Amino acid sequence: MKMIFRNFISTLNRFKTACVLNVLGLSIAFAAFILIMMQVDYEYNFDRCHSKYKQIFRVSLQKSNGDNWSIHSHPFTEAVIASSPHILAGTLINSYIGKVYLSIQDGENKKGFREGVVTCHPAITSTFDFQMVEGRSDCLSDPEKIIIPESMAQRMFGTFPATGKTVIAEEFIWSKDTKDLVVGGVYRDFPDNTQLDNVIYTAISPRSLDDWNSDNYSCFIQLDSPDATSDVITNFSRHFDFTKHGYSKDTSLKLTPLADIYYLNESQDGNLVKSGNKETTNLLIFIALITIVLAAINFTNFSTSLTPLRIKSINTQKVLGCSTSLLRFSLLIEAIGISLISYMMAIFIISVLNQTSLLTFMEADLLLTHHVILLWGGAVVALFIGLIAGVYPAYYITSFSPAMVLKGSFGTSEAGKKLRTTLIGMQFIVSIILIIGSLFVQLQNHYMRHFTLGFDKDQVAVVSLNNSIYSNHKEAYVSKLKEYSGIIDVAFTKQKFGASDSYRTWG
Repeated sequence: MKMIFRNFISTLNRFKTACVLNVLGLSIAFAAFILIMMQVDYEYNFDRCHSKYKQIFRVSLQKSNGDNWSIHSHPFTEAVIASSPHILAGTLINSYIGKVYLSIQDGENKKGFREGVVTCHPAITSTFDFQMVEGRSDCLSDPEKIIIPESMAQRMFGTFPATGKTVIAEEFIWSKDTKDLVVGGVYRDFPDNTQLDNVIYTAISPRSLDDWNSDNYSCFIQLDSPDATSDVITNFSRHFDFTKHGYSKDTSLKLTPLADIYYLNESQDGNLVKSGNKETTNLLIFIALITIVLAAINFTNFSTSLTPLRIKSINTQKVLGCSTSLLRFSLLIEAIGISLISYMMAIFIISVLNQTSLLTFMEADLLLTHHVILLWGGAVVALFIGLIAGVYPAYYITSFSPAMVLKGSFGTSEAGKKLRTTLIGMQFIVSIILIIGSLFVQLQNHYMRHFTLGFDKDQVAVVSLNNSIYSNHKEAYVSKLKEYSGIIDVAFTKQKFGASDSYRTWG
């Protein structure tokens, strides 16, 4: 072991340039690999943060022609939730409210906030995993109570307990009767990769219980077993009269597993559901693997290129009695050591990048402490890369007789030429393919950013307003703005013009 360590230190000292290039190339490749796999982990584990995600299903209605919709009326969702003993819990969710202007009393001062609000069935905390930090999870059975995420509690109340504090809704919340809301509980923030948002949850008003015409709610149920879906659907179809409530005869119930919703690609803007593309995720995995393969080839190239320079030292050790197997083991440990050092450098690079704004385009949580399993998996990959990239050079460097030292011909031998040409050729082929692919992505990005919209977006300023200003003070607001000579005209839209879409989600 002492000889192996001595040879490793000697190699680092003698071939500084090659070692630095090896570590630099490998560390960048490992960093890219880990970052890409963090995003892949974010995509593939969407909604799996809930311990019983396999038992949670979204309720939809489907016609025989394939049309389906997942937005329902309040009484329909209640009918579904109460339809089967297999349904342990269920909730409706109104995702259309958006952000509401709220205020709290801080001593003699009044503080204002714009926060998202969702009205729901009180059983939402039983259907999904709400980990309570303060208060009780069943507090929504009280119409005045709300639950808020931990991050919001800190914004509003600082380090003070939030439970029992009053939040006043300064704007009307439809599907909610009360304006004075009391914090009944604080839940730990959900990760970004779940359909539930970190917003205020409050119980829906019972006044819409008899309104079969207002389809505004999605419905989720938790079953006692994932295999009970067919029983629930059959039982509901047997007892529910679709035609009586305005549905066609060919309508049937459909239950979609919670974890499948993300890849259904139902909403591009994320207003209703968060969506992703499975093909894109698979492409990311392919790019991550290609990056690692290129790094391994590059590592092997550098190690092999040192053969003519290392043969003399290797054969001298042979003459002095060192066995070929020990020499090969020494060279293999050396390659694994360089690979693991590079991996540690990659971890450092990721931690530094995470402190900057260079990775804000990534949706995944980039905190290393949240990806312990992935980091250990990356360490295994680094070990494997060092092993694979070190086996071939270790075998070849030690496979020549001492006479080769005198001839010095390996560098110009046919075997040496073929190996280098093959490895370098593979690197060029894969690199060129990735460059061409990147250029096409850039062309598509340029097209989207510079497509003519019919107006000059650089001359349009966008301001978010509440309904009160538009409904009660529109004319005064417009006339005040037009006093500025630089403002040509003022217009209003419900959504940001040219930047979001809204689609009907019911039949």
